[in-house]
Amino acid sequence: MPRIRTLSLLMLVLATAWATLTPLRTHAAETAGKVSRVSGTSQVARGGTATDIKVGDALEVGQVVSTGADARLELSMIDGATLTLGPSTVLEIESHLFDGQGKGNGALKLLRGALQAVSGQLAHLSNKPFTVAGPVATIGIRGTTDLPPLERSKS
Repeated sequence: MPRIRTLSLLMLVLATAWATLTPLRTHAAETAGKVSRVSGTSQVARGGTATDIKVGDALEVGQVVSTGADARLELSMIDGATLTLGPSTVLEIESHLFDGQGKGNGALKLLRGALQAVSGQLAHLSNKPFTVAGPVATIGIRGTTDLPPLERSKS
């Protein structure tokens, strides 16, 4: 009988720990934002499958967004940030979570092209948890507006 109580108590502790640690956990179903404007051809990919993007499409953590040579794309993120992707841009949404109560994080990876970011509520959090990484550097976005072109290194 004591062994059953110990096992039951252990299961209760593990279930409580799981419930406590999962609210900001990143996984495929986490909505990061939505597509607000599309000009030209753009696609979103996850796990090797790419589909064309249209206004209103949801964006999820883990997806890779790409624009064609003639395209521009505007994304409205869940924290109110606006991201504008220029032509021939590839952007990975590594994380973009916000609970509306002051907790969240955002991590984007600009693989190619140009990105304009107008920061949202994540930039107002005390630890400034919104970053954009590129192949050369990482940029911390803190209430700024910038459109730097990004080209592949010739080395």
